[in-house]
Amino acid sequence: MSSDLLAASQDFTKCSEAVERAAAERLALGGTGKAPRADIEFALSVVNQANQQISKRAAEIRAQVERSDGQIDMLCVERTIRVALAAFRFLHEHRSQAGFSVLSLEKTLSNYTIACTNAHLGPRIWDALVLLRRLLLEHAKTHTAGDAGSTATSTSSRSVRKPASRARRGSGRQQQPRAQGRPNAANLTRGMNRLSISGASEPVAQTHFPIEHCQNSLSFNLLVVTLLSNVLRVLAQAPSSELALKSLVGLATRAHSALDWCLRVRDLDKNSVDPFLSVCFRAYYTLGGISNTHSLDIRLLAIHAYSQTKKYDIRELLKYASRAAVRVESALAAGSDQIAASRSIDAYYTRVLALTHTQIATVAVSPELVEFCHHLAQVRQRQGDMQKSLAACRLVSGSDAAKLVSGMLSIECLTRSSIGGDRIQPGIEQLRDGLGPLVDATLHASARHTLAEWNALALSADIARKAARSAQSELKQGRASAVSLGVSVTLVAMLDAASAIYGAYISRGAAAKAEGAGGTNMSVLYNHSAEVSLLLLQLALQYCESDVGAQTHASNHSDRLLSMCANKQCNPEYLRNHSTVYFNRGAGLYQLKLYAQAAAAVELSIRSMSQWIAQ
Repeated sequence: MSSDLLAASQDFTKCSEAVERAAAERLALGGTGKAPRADIEFALSVVNQANQQISKRAAEIRAQVERSDGQIDMLCVERTIRVALAAFRFLHEHRSQAGFSVLSLEKTLSNYTIACTNAHLGPRIWDALVLLRRLLLEHAKTHTAGDAGSTATSTSSRSVRKPASRARRGSGRQQQPRAQGRPNAANLTRGMNRLSISGASEPVAQTHFPIEHCQNSLSFNLLVVTLLSNVLRVLAQAPSSELALKSLVGLATRAHSALDWCLRVRDLDKNSVDPFLSVCFRAYYTLGGISNTHSLDIRLLAIHAYSQTKKYDIRELLKYASRAAVRVESALAAGSDQIAASRSIDAYYTRVLALTHTQIATVAVSPELVEFCHHLAQVRQRQGDMQKSLAACRLVSGSDAAKLVSGMLSIECLTRSSIGGDRIQPGIEQLRDGLGPLVDATLHASARHTLAEWNALALSADIARKAARSAQSELKQGRASAVSLGVSVTLVAMLDAASAIYGAYISRGAAAKAEGAGGTNMSVLYNHSAEVSLLLLQLALQYCESDVGAQTHASNHSDRLLSMCANKQCNPEYLRNHSTVYFNRGAGLYQLKLYAQAAAAVELSIRSMSQWIAQ
């Protein structure tokens, strides 16, 4: 039967119910008495072979767990996990007889849990994580930092060496340098009387390890960090209740959480801890996606973890932050209290800004920064706080390109507020009049723009296009009639700036580079540019008849749209739309008995309709 048991640990398919029962009987804990050498050898083989099997077949197991399309029998895997756990418990009970060096069993158990987590075995390994936690707590209570050693654990699969005899044990090992000095005994055992809170078996409680880190024991500290990050990964692989996630936030913001341990141990070894910070980031970000009520709190933990990693990039952080807020906002869209939702998101953004204020003040303009600031401005504007909303727009600063983007965001914000309040917001005219010079300065310096700056400018043009489309819909419904002229003149100026940005973005090669890097398709950009011209025409001809500047822009964009259609750069439907705009314009002028102007408008309508028919 012994050979059957070992064969089962080498191959999942052989781990039957009878084999599991036989292994459990053999590995049953028999007190503190001496165990037969054969049983110790057997337990070591089970542990090592189970670890190797799960590591080797992790991809197959993941496919079975996630999509049920693998070739693995999960019942056999679960039996193997239970047998391996029994073997670990047996080895712990007889560790002195087995001849383990300090923390070697803990390291093997740690690497085993990593292999299981990599295979997405999730909750199936809770018991193994609880056992590792107990072993580490016992070690912290009974050992000094010097006894703990100073060798870092790795995330690779590591086997336990079978002890041949006490005389030979250690003769083939490289001696590990011992850390000098002893930690304060109170620090080592601090929190041990709180095991009823964070030493329980509940999954979320396992994210808290209630002792001070061992100042000179890198090996022990990294084992704890590995344990806590693995617990987070398993939580992210399993369904969690909102109550559990609320508890997670509470524990994560206290001392001795996974993130707290990472930051403490980083002082001992930055390189070793960085991967665990990345694990914390990914796990917290995933858990934030699971939660509805506590999503932003958990995602903020993820952002904090990411900000401490070597790969930290302020632009990526801003992207994660804004997308988390947009997701929550979308989930709350059907709710009745939009003001309360906006306040919650604003409070989250305030915490993000507190974390990143120095970097945001110096970061170059980029799409991620524009996205972040635009959404923050929208959130604050919904609460009626225009000063804070404009302050969010001004977070984009520095170069000429940044100033233009900031101006576009500010005008879009003020325009939206003017329509909502049916009164022109102060400062809008000054920003509108300064837009032309900003466009000229930005395009004059275009040779110095980075691709990120070009992409940010294009994003600001997209924002202007969408804002104008929304505003036009509001005006058509008769809203904000008292401010229709002022708003429309401003929108025309903003659309003209957007058109110039699109044109330069395409003509100077930035758009092609962006498309090559996975950005917007060139044909889509051309159609966006055509839509900008059409929107400008509609607004200028319907609401800005008395404004000379708007009429000049309308004439220029009429020619531009016809030219784009003639060169087949955009959808020919824009010709039909162009024809409709000028036909309606002619009909209106005819009713006013302005026959010459009406005839010119109808002639232009016929010209574009003929061009549309010809295509």
